[in-house]
Amino acid sequence: MRNRNVVRPELLTASSFPCFRAVVRELVETEEEFGRDLQQVVEHYLKPLDSSTVPRVVRDNKDLIFSNFKQIADFHNT
Repeated sequence: MRNRNVVRPELLTASSFPCFRAVVRELVETEEEFGRDLQQVVEHYLKPLDSSTVPRVVRDNKDLIFSNFKQIADFHNT
């Protein structure tokens, strides 16, 4: 079965480029926004868990709770 959603470069015309650019621009902008949102979670939720005021059981399980969230945020912000 052929995927009809794949853009074939040979079918692109001059009139299709503005639409194609708009789609790519939106994709890049939403990815950047997603990266900023992930960084906000790291700054406002993950880092404060290192404070001595946070219950020890939470601090000790920070990696379990957030798993690889920091690595995902770093990946999306590179």
